[in-house]
Amino acid sequence: MMMEKGKKEIPNIFNYATSELTQDAFICWLCEWSRSKFKEKNKALHNTGCNLIKSMLNKNSVLLKNNLEALKIKRQAEGVIDVIIELNNHVILIEDKVDSKEHSDQLERYKEKIVKKKPKKQIVPIYFQTGIQSNYNIVDEAGYKIFSRIDFLRVLNDGLDLGIKNDVYQSFHGYLKRMDKRFNSFENKKIEAWDWEGWQGFFSLLQKQLDDANWGYVANQSGGFMGFWWNFHPVDDCTIYMQLENDKLCYKISIDNEGSNYSKLRNYWNKKIIEVSQSIDLDIHKPKRFGYGEHMTVAVLGGDYRVSNSNKLLDQDKTIEKLKKAERVLNKVIN
Repeated sequence: MMMEKGKKEIPNIFNYATSELTQDAFICWLCEWSRSKFKEKNKALHNTGCNLIKSMLNKNSVLLKNNLEALKIKRQAEGVIDVIIELNNHVILIEDKVDSKEHSDQLERYKEKIVKKKPKKQIVPIYFQTGIQSNYNIVDEAGYKIFSRIDFLRVLNDGLDLGIKNDVYQSFHGYLKRMDKRFNSFENKKIEAWDWEGWQGFFSLLQKQLDDANWGYVANQSGGFMGFWWNFHPVDDCTIYMQLENDKLCYKISIDNEGSNYSKLRNYWNKKIIEVSQSIDLDIHKPKRFGYGEHMTVAVLGGDYRVSNSNKLLDQDKTIEKLKKAERVLNKVIN
């Protein structure tokens, strides 16, 4: 939320009410304003409620030719579905997330339940995610369209431009803006000062630049780290790939055959990677200690793979260039 110069920020209830149920309630509240009877009460809120509904419909290429009619809003519908908005000939099915992900076959089950109950209406499945997650493969396969934090902020920003002055609305907008700022903090924080959300935002950026990539939290006895893995190559008895462990770049193998000689494979790939790296001018060497198990680090890049500028802020272009150079080492080893 933009603050006037010299004006102090006041407590925001949404800094404490951070659950998906709270977000469900705000979505329902804003959509409720789209009813025609509220247009004269607050035209800006009415229009913004309409814009939110239409933006979700547009994700499914549904363009309304008339006004919203027969609007019905239900929260925790059927005991499991976060939000359902029924209007005209359509039913918007919203699975609402704040960082958490879908699980098992919940998306398919929810959609099938509404299809059976409303067979004559077009179902518009929306995966409403204001947090951040590593991939949306299951979401796409289930036929849901993603409505992201950026999509939601675009609607809310437009509402402020229309002149909305409402404490609930402005507080939620401020909360969501601060969340967005935290995920993008890697852009304006010194690289040694990144926090958990900054790492997630950075890995989300990298995922758009590097093929076949994924990321997430990796638990270990030292407290865990944010990991990013990509560039997988199946070879005899193992798969070799690359992994970022916060600021550390590793070349790893995953053993496919339990009867394999783990030590032999580990030493073989360590030697090959280091030999090739010398021709590509990268400081790649043996890890401080070799592990022994299904997943093993066989080589590491010396120092931080991130490139910073004179202000110790991330240089995105040079960092990605360095990672692609590290990719070439493994690609040359395989080929």
